[in-house]
Amino acid sequence: MPNWPTPELHACSVSDALREAAARIGEHSPTARLDAEVLLAHVLDKSRTYLRAWPEALLDTDQLRIYADLIHRRQGGMPVAYLTGSREFWSREFIVSPDVLIPRPETELLIECALAWLADRPAATV
Repeated sequence: MPNWPTPELHACSVSDALREAAARIGEHSPTARLDAEVLLAHVLDKSRTYLRAWPEALLDTDQLRIYADLIHRRQGGMPVAYLTGSREFWSREFIVSPDVLIPRPETELLIECALAWLADRPAATV
C-alpha cells in the first residue's frame, strides 16, 4: 500500500480512515478493526459509539497525521494501550506506558476466580 495519508489529502471521513487503518493493521493484529477504532477515538477524544454514529465526520489534516502515525506504530507491533497511554482493567482506567505491564483479560478472570473462592470462606480477622 502506498504511504498514508498522502500529502495531497486534506480531509478524510471517519469511515474511510477506519477502513484504511484496519486494512493496514490487518496483517499485524487479529483485532485490526477494534485497534483502528480505539486509536481513532483516542485521536478525536470521542467514544467508539461516536465513530459509528458519525461515519461521515471529517478528520482535519492534523488529526489524520496523528492517526496515521499511531497506525504506523501499531503496524510495528506497539500495543494499543501504549499508544493511547491507558487501559481499562476491572472497570477502572489505568495509565500505562512501556515502563509497565499491560493488564490482560486473563488477569480479570483470575480476580473473578479469587473473589468467588473467597466468597465461600469466612471473613478474615486481624
